[in-house]
Amino acid sequence: MRLCSSGGVAEFHDQHADWSLAECGGEVKSLVKSTRPFLFCESLTVVADSHGGCEAQRGERYRSCLWMHHVVHRFVCTLEVGFMEPNFPIVEANIVAATETIEVKISANKRCMRGKSASFVHHMEFDLSGTVLEGRFRPGQAIGVLPPGVDELGRPEVVRLYSISSPSWGEDGAGKIVSTTCKRMIDEFSPQHAEQETPGNGLFIGTCSNYLCSRAAGDSVFVSGPAGKKFLLPLEAANHNYVFLATGTGIAPFRGMVKELFYGPLGPTSNQVHLVMGVPYASDLLYDDFFTEAAARFDNFHYHSVLSREGGDEGRGEGYVHDYLARTPDLYDVVLTDPKTMLYLCGLAGMQTGVYRFLVERGLADGYLRVPDKVAAMNPDDWTPKETRKLRPLARCQLEVY
Repeated sequence: MRLCSSGGVAEFHDQHADWSLAECGGEVKSLVKSTRPFLFCESLTVVADSHGGCEAQRGERYRSCLWMHHVVHRFVCTLEVGFMEPNFPIVEANIVAATETIEVKISANKRCMRGKSASFVHHMEFDLSGTVLEGRFRPGQAIGVLPPGVDELGRPEVVRLYSISSPSWGEDGAGKIVSTTCKRMIDEFSPQHAEQETPGNGLFIGTCSNYLCSRAAGDSVFVSGPAGKKFLLPLEAANHNYVFLATGTGIAPFRGMVKELFYGPLGPTSNQVHLVMGVPYASDLLYDDFFTEAAARFDNFHYHSVLSREGGDEGRGEGYVHDYLARTPDLYDVVLTDPKTMLYLCGLAGMQTGVYRFLVERGLADGYLRVPDKVAAMNPDDWTPKETRKLRPLARCQLEVY
């Protein structure tokens, strides 16, 4: 794809089809149907004959009022930067509602950490054979799990969502076995109201996470889903580069996506894929063997681990995900500046703030974020949570934080 302001080819998409204009500047004699995806544009003006024209401003999808057989007489283009906007699949969700869960079996339960850790994270597999959920999950979606019993107010427990960590063909190749990544939630108890009693052991024990991590192969659980329609790979997945940013169990969807991109039936992607995984210690790395093997096998897959409490200067840690981005030119000068790159964030909400600040400070936000003028005029170090909430991810920036 070539984008220019004086000669060459400019391409855009309207509501009905993708089109290519034969030249940029001067008279345009042909309007040709193509298969290109959306473009974001800085400024694009098309002036047609008596049938009219249309203008698109920064960050907007160009919606033309041109039709296939019209001849464009004049094309004025002040296009500075073009971004390939992804087309996402339309997927089914809530095939099994959270209020109507179905019973399935656990087929596997194993720890997926690199070593002995203060955390307990399990790779859990569900056997969906013979149910309406068989073959219905994609990486980026979630499965709901219903723990038994009632809450402290005597109400029935409700479904909790866990990100799918398997590819669309599942762990078995047929979509019958899907997986998730579950961390036992164990913390010091902190009363939320005056009447709440502190347990004798002084600990808060997460209801569903500990229930699920304690299930063995053959045990039954009640599930729902799929949940989620947005945090997905695009339809033309092979047309894009990817930067996946994860903290903790936010790695789950990226395991499935890496499998889709490199181990799928269409063969490995030829574009660049970077996975940045942030954890406190090396022992907390999840699926480390798989990602290390993939990086050794595929030259265009790059696995980066960032240890916030280990390594670095004098053992004080290597910083956080956004710190790593800031000191890695191959990411910010090469991959993130490429208009066909997709950026995905999954994990703790604190990562979102750091990464957004990094993008704005380095002048990389265009194509990934919509930044209000008042926020853009501020020093990102002065942002409060209020300013961060005003930034909106665009289609090339997919966000799933908690």
